[in-house]
Amino acid sequence: MQLDLFAPTDTAFFAVEVGAEVGARRWPWVSRSPDQWLQPVRGTVISRRDDRIWVGSVLGQSPSQEEIDRYLAARGDRLKGSIPVIWDFGPIGGGMAAMWESVADLRPYSEDLADWQLERAKALEERVSG
Repeated sequence: MQLDLFAPTDTAFFAVEVGAEVGARRWPWVSRSPDQWLQPVRGTVISRRDDRIWVGSVLGQSPSQEEIDRYLAARGDRLKGSIPVIWDFGPIGGGMAAMWESVADLRPYSEDLADWQLERAKALEERVSG
C-alpha cells in the first residue's frame, strides 16, 4: 500500500509503503563524544487504520475500527502530508511509540544509517586529529 498520495506534490519524496523502515535523523546522544553515539532511531510505517496510532488519541483509549474509519472519513484531510510511524526508541529512550510524522521529514532508514555512519566517522577523525 503506497502512501505517497498524501504527500505534498511539490517536495522531493520517496515512496513510503506500510512496513517501510524509515529514519528522520533522530540520532541519540549525537551531542556526546562520537564513540558514545547510538545508532539512529528506526521507524516502521503503519496504516492509518492501525489502532496503535489511535490509542490515547481524541478517539479514546480503545477505539473500534468503525470509529477510526469514521474519523478518517470526516477529518482525514487534517492528516494530509502525514503518516503514522512506530518508532523504536529502545530501552534507553522508552521503547516503542506511535507518532504521526510529516512525510517530508522521513527518509529510508538505510539512508539515515549511512549518513549517521559518515558523520560519526568524521567526528571520530576530528577527535583524533584535533
